[in-house]
Amino acid sequence: MLLDDRYAPITSEIGFLMADPGTVADAMLAWWEKRLKPPPRAVREDVTGGSLGALLGSLLPLDRVIPRRNLLLPTDGPWTAALNNHWQGPDIRSTVGVLSRDLGTLGVTASAVVDDRRAEPPGRFGGTTFAVYTASLNPARGIWAINDGGRWVFEQTGSPLPFEREELYRRRRRIRDRFTPELLEEYCERFGIRLFDERFYAPGHRAILISTPDAVAHQETVTLEVAQAELGIVREGAATPIAR
Repeated sequence: MLLDDRYAPITSEIGFLMADPGTVADAMLAWWEKRLKPPPRAVREDVTGGSLGALLGSLLPLDRVIPRRNLLLPTDGPWTAALNNHWQGPDIRSTVGVLSRDLGTLGVTASAVVDDRRAEPPGRFGGTTFAVYTASLNPARGIWAINDGGRWVFEQTGSPLPFEREELYRRRRRIRDRFTPELLEEYCERFGIRLFDERFYAPGHRAILISTPDAVAHQETVTLEVAQAELGIVREGAATPIAR
């Protein structure tokens, strides 16, 4: 997991777009202006930090209703990583689909959640998902193995990619083992994305934070510590990013 999952749920799902952060930010603002009525008031600012954790801290506090902060991170490659500040995790797939279409570029979403429902207290339902967008609103290829409310399911959509290890989907008896975080990491590397390597996210470079402070009239916020406690993600002694 990225940063040993210390900053989940922020890092539980990450979107990637093959464009620089400035181009992605322009497309995101244009999307809101065209399709959201009235469009939210957006504040765009550059953020820098000495570590990935410090950059993730710009997303705090976390929003319970609609995420009002979007962070666009440069990477050690042609990709921009996209995250937001929803308290249960980003759910970035629709954003990547829209921006992939609008920019006419590749998009990828990847999520890995540890399944610890048997822990005390119970944690989250786990799962691993992967999707590729080819300048399209809907994924051209999607794979997921998730704990759907207590029952593991494995699904896929679109045509398999040439490098996929399809034999694992069939041979592994346990559904959860058919698509693991390790296999997700391997697939992302095929696209030049080092999903769980913090150095890939180029923390010394300038990122872009887009805030929409008036997006929701009544918005409750929580600290990362509270979100982690409620979701059962991290227990005593865990590290947290720097708050703004």
